[in-house]
Amino acid sequence: PSGPIGPAGPGFVLTNAGATGTMNVGTTRFLPVTGWQAGWGSATVENLGQQIAPIALTFSKLLVRAVFSAGSIGNVVVFKFRINGVDATQIVTFTKLALGAETIQGQDIVNSDAVAIGDLIDTTVTGVTNVGVASDISTIQISYKTA
Repeated sequence: PSGPIGPAGPGFVLTNAGATGTMNVGTTRFLPVTGWQAGWGSATVENLGQQIAPIALTFSKLLVRAVFSAGSIGNVVVFKFRINGVDATQIVTFTKLALGAETIQGQDIVNSDAVAIGDLIDTTVTGVTNVGVASDISTIQISYKTA
């Protein structure tokens, strides 16, 4: 039989990170682009969060939803798409506006990043600023549009 291989058109990939934890200043965690990251324990080593791109794709529309269980107003946490261990162009920055528990969602609607077959891809989350109590993240959902 002959015909198209796989689905046509753009798709989406989703990461869910559970059992997360404190994002102190300078703390970086590496999350896989697809699948599930069960906790922060192994997420401090990039190669454990990297995945191999099976085909050439363009990633865009980085969307992040984070549930904070603690943290001070003004704390900043940054999410970035990475290719082969280097920051790509997509970035989402959160600044906590509430003391304690808070859910924040943000999206990079401007940038996109081309990935070649065999590239190593992941998403980082970094604590940038703490104003008092460090941010604790209880759940992260990350998605990208792919084409």
